[in-house]
Parts: sequence; C-alpha cells; structure tokens
Amino acid sequence: MSIPEQEVGRTAPHVMETMETIPATEVDALIARYRSDFSTLVRLAFLLVDERTEAIRVVDDAFVRVANARGRRKAPFSMGDLRRAVLAGARDRAIPSSGRGVPAADGLDPIVVAFRTLPFVQRSALVLHHVGALSDDDIAHAADAPIADVRTHAAAGLRSLEAALGAPAR
Repeated sequence: MSIPEQEVGRTAPHVMETMETIPATEVDALIARYRSDFSTLVRLAFLLVDERTEAIRVVDDAFVRVANARGRRKAPFSMGDLRRAVLAGARDRAIPSSGRGVPAADGLDPIVVAFRTLPFVQRSALVLHHVGALSDDDIAHAADAPIADVRTHAAAGLRSLEAALGAPAR
C-alpha cells in the first residue's frame, strides 16, 4: 500500500487538539514520533481494517489515546504503546470474517482474500509477526495477551490460510 506524500507526517486536527493538553516539552516528541511512524502504523492498521481512510483514522486515534494516557503516567511515547493502541483501534473497526472459506474476489490475490477471512486475533498475530517483524513477546505486549495465546493464534491462522489456499498439510 502506498500512502500519498501529503498524508505522510501530517498532523490531524484532533491530534493537534490533544497536544494542547500535554506539557509543551513533550509536544515536540509527539510530533516527531507522529511524523516518523505514521506510515508504518498506517500500513499495520490497513492490513487489519482493509480500508485506507479507516486505517488513517485508527492511527490518528492511537496517537490521541497514547498522548492522553501519557498524562496519567510518566513514560515516554513508545512505539509499543502506539502499536497496542493501533491494534485496539483496529479491533474496534475490523471487518468481521465470515468464517465461510475464501470468497470470490476479482482481481485480488488469493492469499489476500484468504487472509481477510481470518478472525481478527489470528490476522493480527500474523500481521504483527510477518509484516511488523515483531517477536512473540512484542506481539503479546501489543495484544495484551499471553505469549501462549499469541503462538496459538498465529499457528491457527497459518493452518487456516493453508487450508483455504489448498496447501498440503504439514
């Protein structure tokens, strides 16, 4: 997915409003994080919600969540906190899977179609591991789930993709 240059590193109006509520010394850090990580987080969100505009909203809202939470704790803005907020926002907006196999979709790669049928927890585990290159520990932190659950969901997601695509059983 390509993000137009004018949207990379822009500052959404409600993010600007949130910046007015945090200490001035931290505004520069939030703006820098927003500009440096916006594209990466939008790609992550897009894989979970399937719609570019919605993915951008998820990321904007994640920055607002993290900035607002920052007022309650004294930790710096971290990428882990942002991933967790993006995952939570995407979960709230995710298109539910039908669970009925791979639907026909003209022009889409069969793996994309199969991927879209996965339950959110399996889909997010696979996205964070294979696209985000996160360790199981990092995924567990982002998903606020035990590592064993992350591994179970990732394995189940891979089995579901293999079955949907007609791959031979391992």
